[in-house]
Amino acid sequence: MLQKLIKNRVVKNAGWLIFGKLANMVLAFVVGIFAARYLGPNRYGLINYAAAYASFFASLCTLGINSVIVKNFADHPEQEGETIGTTLLLRAASSFLSALAIIGIVSVVDKGEGLTVAVTALYSISLVFQVFDTLNYWFQARLQSKYASIAALAAYVAVSVYKIILLMLGKSVLWFAVAASLDHIVLAVFLLAAYFRNGGARFSCSLSKARELLASSGSFILAGLIQNVVICLIIAAALMIATLLVIKAIMAKKHQGIFQEMAEADKALAK
Repeated sequence: MLQKLIKNRVVKNAGWLIFGKLANMVLAFVVGIFAARYLGPNRYGLINYAAAYASFFASLCTLGINSVIVKNFADHPEQEGETIGTTLLLRAASSFLSALAIIGIVSVVDKGEGLTVAVTALYSISLVFQVFDTLNYWFQARLQSKYASIAALAAYVAVSVYKIILLMLGKSVLWFAVAASLDHIVLAVFLLAAYFRNGGARFSCSLSKARELLASSGSFILAGLIQNVVICLIIAAALMIATLLVIKAIMAKKHQGIFQEMAEADKALAK
């Protein structure tokens, strides 16, 4: 029974997905610790600030197509090249506009802070190259996630080496902001190589396929937007509560100091 389970293609596919995620998490955690220690709270905070913008817009950049594309592959296997090509074009357009929106927002919100704008701009470029993760779903539909997992691991290893080199050379935070884009560029190269090596169809795009995909994914776009808004509200509420607790602790400590000074003054007068 166990041997049959191990040989099952679905189980193998899920196993590769889990392995890829775990390996990437371990690499990101280890390298992230050293990067955080090197950059310090302020510069590492800039990276996380830029990442927050990119994460908010990332789900919008997919246009909800990621939720329907696997079904589209199953329903129209003869149109795989057209489906992928159209998806890449749609996502590239939305990602480019999202990157411009992020840069515009940060330029207004953080006006005069050139470093913050530069870091966010460099980080937001990763959204454009992130479109190639569409190929992940092609591999999933064919139960060949092994190739996507290996490609992701190779990309993480390459970016980890890049970050280690930056740490050794003592580079600025701008170089670390480039790492996010470099990650997706390397991943795109490996995914494209694996795609065509495994008999992937040539890319093409059409207006009819674009309409079909957008008609199917419209509800997922709204769901992703609502999810992001809710997450932002929860984070904002958590930060507000944390700030109030810190202020309360500071005020309590301040009052304690005042009462202690008054007590010492009373003792001095009593003498």
